Amino acid sequence: MMVDLLFYICVVVLACACGVAAWRYKMLDKGARLLFYMYMASLGCELSAVLRYYWPQLKNPCYHVYNLVELIIITMYFMYTVGVRKRLLLIVLCLIYLGVEIFNTIYFQPLSAVNTNVITFECFMVIPMALYSLYRILINDNISKIQNYVHFWFWTFFLVYFSSSFFFWQFIIYFYRHDKLFYTISIYGHIIVNLAVYTGVLLTYLRYPKMARNGA
Repeated sequence: MMVDLLFYICVVVLACACGVAAWRYKMLDKGARLLFYMYMASLGCELSAVLRYYWPQLKNPCYHVYNLVELIIITMYFMYTVGVRKRLLLIVLCLIYLGVEIFNTIYFQPLSAVNTNVITFECFMVIPMALYSLYRILINDNISKIQNYVHFWFWTFFLVYFSSSFFFWQFIIYFYRHDKLFYTISIYGHIIVNLAVYTGVLLTYLRYPKMARNGA
């Protein structure tokens, strides 16, 4: 099936991005290292989806855990980008995220179900972070070549990825029950955007030495 092929290509590209980031690890700054950890967790989660044919009970619990970890790391990356150094604020936000996940798991979507409510919540949190981070980067006079600034691209990828997730997941949920054709089309669209984002992440880590020198 074409959808499965595109998904496997996504996993391979993400694995390559993680491999390049590991290769470049010593030269990465704190923000790029945080994202490396996140993408490694993402790779593990996607591999659990690959194994769903053998252990179908494995997939959804992994996503429940991963979405929480992903949101926490992105929050840490946001605080790094905008220069906020308040550990108490981070702890409070992490507790809120954990509370949302536990509440959703107990009352709405158990570990056996896809946690679309948390995915939507994550989109509501990350999209404003991405917009504000890009704004702060754009008004920063110390950044001379924005096209070579690593964190500009990472936040652009986050904006595209989570806007896509917010858009497509609503259709995926609805069409899964009502129209299989449009459900498949929505899956295609979502995976294609994911593939484009993972490719961008791979290229950013590949070009990191040049970007790190010329970006700011």
